[in-house]
Amino acid sequence: MAGHRRRKNGEPSESNIERIEQGRRRVGPPDVNPGNQPYYGDRPSVSPPPVAAPIFDGPQQNESRMAKLALVAALLFRIITILLLSFHIFVIVTSSQSTNNLKISYSDYPPFRYSISTACLGLLFCIYDIFSLIMRNWLGNFTCSGKALLYLTYIGDQITMVLVLSGGSAVAATLTLFHKIDMCDWLEGDSPPSPPGGYDPGSELSPQSPCTVYSYDQLYHRLSAGTGLLFSGFLILLASFVISSHSLHASQSAASPKHR
Repeated sequence: MAGHRRRKNGEPSESNIERIEQGRRRVGPPDVNPGNQPYYGDRPSVSPPPVAAPIFDGPQQNESRMAKLALVAALLFRIITILLLSFHIFVIVTSSQSTNNLKISYSDYPPFRYSISTACLGLLFCIYDIFSLIMRNWLGNFTCSGKALLYLTYIGDQITMVLVLSGGSAVAATLTLFHKIDMCDWLEGDSPPSPPGGYDPGSELSPQSPCTVYSYDQLYHRLSAGTGLLFSGFLILLASFVISSHSLHASQSAASPKHR
């Protein structure tokens, strides 16, 4: 046609070439750095590698650790109680004194014999509970056998505390009377030999009388020391009772449905 340049087959026209060049200038060359690429909403983002979460101990592991610590503390308290009660028995049994041919011993006073009996019972229970602690450590507090042993310890602690406290109270009351009464009147059996010059039980005793606490200060001090050891053993038994109560409560809580 006139006015138009004839082009060969497959050859683009001049207007098409200009449009292609303009499109290239508008888009620009591709950037080889992927970090400088523009953000498109539909482009998938690359997430960083997952960081491992810290591993925390579960409640069962914490309970097991607390149970182990309670067993160690209970074993330590049992050993201390055995030592205190043994020293109490030794001090009381070896307490005697002779003045002016008049010997007074612990065996002359029933409260001290009773305190020795309660201390012996406390020793037997502590020795038993040491074996019980070993078995509970092997079986575990949360097993049926471990719970049974723990319950026996819980009951035994209360009984032993009452016995030891009653023995300590009896000897403490006896010691307070030593300053107020004629010690010779406390002797059982036959009448004790009269001191030189005799004495009148109804009259007020002087500090020089052989039947007052001032004449038997060594005996009084040893009996007082033995009484203090017995009360110290009671305090350690009280601490052991707190541990056994906590352990029993923890084992029952672990077995409850809410705890699970």
